[in-house]
Amino acid sequence: MWPVKLGQISPIGIRFIVKGLLVAGIVEFSLIRTFSRMGILLPPREPVMSIFNMMMFVGSVAFNFASLLVILVLLWASYFLLSHRSKADRIAGSLLVIVITLSMLFLVVTPNVLVSILYNILSMFLVTILGISLIREGGSIERWLGVAITLSFVTTYLFKILPLLDQLLGLSLNIAGVGILNLGEALAVVATPLIFLLTYRYRRGSGKTLLRANSKAIIVSTIMASLFGSFYLASPWITSILAVWTLGFTMYLPFPFYIIAIWLFLYSLFSLPGDKKALAYGMLLILLAGHLIQLTYLNLLAILGMLFVSRPAVMNVD
Repeated sequence: MWPVKLGQISPIGIRFIVKGLLVAGIVEFSLIRTFSRMGILLPPREPVMSIFNMMMFVGSVAFNFASLLVILVLLWASYFLLSHRSKADRIAGSLLVIVITLSMLFLVVTPNVLVSILYNILSMFLVTILGISLIREGGSIERWLGVAITLSFVTTYLFKILPLLDQLLGLSLNIAGVGILNLGEALAVVATPLIFLLTYRYRRGSGKTLLRANSKAIIVSTIMASLFGSFYLASPWITSILAVWTLGFTMYLPFPFYIIAIWLFLYSLFSLPGDKKALAYGMLLILLAGHLIQLTYLNLLAILGMLFVSRPAVMNVD
């Protein structure tokens, strides 16, 4: 009977759940993936350690809460995908149910190599189907954005699959893994000016200019990009390590590219019109998932983000 109950959840209810997921995800990202890595820099004395442990507890609660909410929203999305007449949507819905089921099984059972390969292949196929729908149904900017995001995800999954195939078959495929991952990172950086152009088109269509009346977006994006640049110049090594730990970016490209990407991404995120909430949610979820997608929770965040970007009508939060 669970599909009926999922179908009865209103779009307004889903909006509240998604907002709760975003808040929990941001808290988890800030405390577990960022602040916890800086624990080695803190003085080992009270009350510093007590505060640190308390923040780690809050981060753990946020992680578990976000893990629960992302599964709930994806189950809701799978119900509507399976209800659509589109063959691609029904295939995506079926793959989504399988990926969710495996993700939940991984909470109690450690997957073997073969199951891990299958999980990543299914996730890659699912994201690719969603990306193709964005490429086919969107305008010129959406098509290029869909290509960049989809290929970036594909490179991540290949980076995860190749060493597993090495382990299973005794091959030497992983030698290409780093190059594939770096290609995906470059594609992710390339996607940011496309998001900026898309934001410009949406704002122009709603009678708004890109820069006018967006002082808050300009200030926030400029401060964050400046802070990142300052940290990098002060300590390139630590900043690069934190970038890998938090977002999965190796920062092998020239440093200014990342500053520009951060500014364009944040400015676009805060400048999207109110009727484009799905795109904003998707962008933020993909950012929180990171490039390496190291955990099943992060994989589910990435899939949900791709759903918001490619199938906003299904998510119905605008």
